[in-house]
Amino acid sequence: MTQQRCFSEGKIGLAKGYKNYRLKLFCTFFACLLVMSVFAQLPEGAKLFNDGWSFHKGDLDSANGAVTIKAGDWQPVDLPHDWSILAPFSQKWASATGYLPGGIGWYKKAFNLNKQYPDGKYFIYFGGIYKHSKVWLNGHLLGRRPNGFVSFFYELTPYLKIVGLMNFW
Repeated sequence: MTQQRCFSEGKIGLAKGYKNYRLKLFCTFFACLLVMSVFAQLPEGAKLFNDGWSFHKGDLDSANGAVTIKAGDWQPVDLPHDWSILAPFSQKWASATGYLPGGIGWYKKAFNLNKQYPDGKYFIYFGGIYKHSKVWLNGHLLGRRPNGFVSFFYELTPYLKIVGLMNFW
């Protein structure tokens, strides 16, 4: 494609058609990046784990308490979830929390091991949890993170129950 030059009011610039070409090229490039990033998110065998969680606002004695507490005290949620945004904004709360209440909340989920990969290694990846998180699986503390909104992962393999048995977060 040959470039056409325009001369108007003493300024030299490229013709309008060339600017549209650049815009189309940019949009095509951006669309390709978007599609590639979607496919790059989940490696082979990965499964989204965001649906079917339960949430309890307040503290529990232990992860075992999360299993034994009655079902009515848990709210069904899908992740990502932010329980503090349901409260009204107030100046009595710190500005660091966006004038919303902080506190402790527990999430739990029951699941079965995937029969497709019974001998594979299993990991869970968190795109970000607020702060001071502890992650438990079947009564075992996988780890804790003091900082918030930082991605991290844990290996689950040593603590998973075999195919057909229920696992608990």
